[in-house]
Amino acid sequence: DVCSSDLEWLEDIGTAVEIGRVVRALKLSSEPPKAGTRFPTELAAKLANATMASLTPDASSERWLALVESVAFSPVRTLVVTNRPSEQAHVVLGHRSFRRDDPDRYAFAVLNQALGGGMASRLFQEVRERRGLAYSVYSYRAAYADAGAVAVYVGTGPDKVHETLDVVQDVLDAVVADGLPDDEVAAAKGHLKGATALSLESSSSRMHRNGRAELVEGEIPTLDELQARVEAVTPDDVRRVAQRMFEGPQVLSVVGPFDEADFASRVA
Repeated sequence: DVCSSDLEWLEDIGTAVEIGRVVRALKLSSEPPKAGTRFPTELAAKLANATMASLTPDASSERWLALVESVAFSPVRTLVVTNRPSEQAHVVLGHRSFRRDDPDRYAFAVLNQALGGGMASRLFQEVRERRGLAYSVYSYRAAYADAGAVAVYVGTGPDKVHETLDVVQDVLDAVVADGLPDDEVAAAKGHLKGATALSLESSSSRMHRNGRAELVEGEIPTLDELQARVEAVTPDDVRRVAQRMFEGPQVLSVVGPFDEADFASRVA
């Protein structure tokens, strides 16, 4: 067994795996080094290799992912309302999206940027600039090993919640039906490529990207490769991705002076 001092010693390297399990698997000595002793290079290499091996998908995990993909998505709760006597209502409208290695992930990034990624986005222009319904409105995405999520957040006045939700839904429906024009897609791709380049200006950000890419995607693409993948996205790709996501079930979460009955018809 590994004693507490062993764990304190190993935790200094900042690994995110179950340290005790890895130590036992490697049959390492339970006697910690003396204070000030440098972490052994050979031991660090063994621990890193064990960590990578534990994160590499095996046949069983691949079967699990295939099973998840084959199951129709049916959220347990489609409506969550937290009654709070606030002067502002917080609304999140969510949909299921893709796992992190989906081939459409670059088109998904372009769609998210064009839809709600900044002041030039479709949601910002329709909800805030043209109608003044909300101060804050944006979309965001998340991708995991077996599934993902995309959502729209809006902060608005309680008396404007339903009108705002109508506008948001109209925007989503329009993107599904008609896609996005070439200029909006080009602007979104330009923003993503520029933001990616700017995010790599420091050594720490580069190392963070490399580590995440290796652990999550199994490869470390160059900046040119990333930008080429974004540039390859077409308006047809964006429309197809929108249809994959927004034609499925949606969930709604609201915080404000409301009850669930106020939104029941929207998720029926």
